[in-house]
Amino acid sequence: MRKLIFSLVLSVITLAGFSQTYEVTVHGTVTDDDSGNPVEGQAVEIMTDSMSGNFFYYNLVYTDSTGYYQDAFDAPEGEDGQLKISTMSCGEHLSETEEYSEDDSEVEVDFEVCGNPGGGGDECIAMFSHFTDDNDSLTIHFEDESWGDPNEWDWDFGDGNSSDEQDPVHTYDSVGMYFVSLTIEGDDDCEGYI
Repeated sequence: MRKLIFSLVLSVITLAGFSQTYEVTVHGTVTDDDSGNPVEGQAVEIMTDSMSGNFFYYNLVYTDSTGYYQDAFDAPEGEDGQLKISTMSCGEHLSETEEYSEDDSEVEVDFEVCGNPGGGGDECIAMFSHFTDDNDSLTIHFEDESWGDPNEWDWDFGDGNSSDEQDPVHTYDSVGMYFVSLTIEGDDDCEGYI
């Protein structure tokens, strides 16, 4: 059995309503560093960092068939910040940090990655997405989006709790930042990690 791990820093927060906002757009392309061809389905993490005051944003987007990704969010008027845009390349975490402000609210970051972002065989790559419950911002729905044919899942929610379900729902006790990881197992042909 080979184990594959996908990790994500998840922030569970409740945001106070901001009266005035401005839109920040983030976009770019992901290409194969050997061939120059676009990489479809590449996960790109977009999050604000500590320079962004009390405002926090996180999203995971995927490239389209042309290798293009994009995202947009509303930032509080008068607050400048920094974004960390990240993706994986053969098991290595590539990351760029860019500043945004009301006067400069468009961020473009391009990545060149190896043809297999997981770093192993193409058969199996651990991935997941998440979304909050409409009625409870501390309840998170996790969805396995792993490639290949895993038959076991091991979730670590970063708060001392875990699950072996494929698509678990977890409720955090309090607002905070949590390091969430997913380990999947498959047959012997399942190689790689992310």
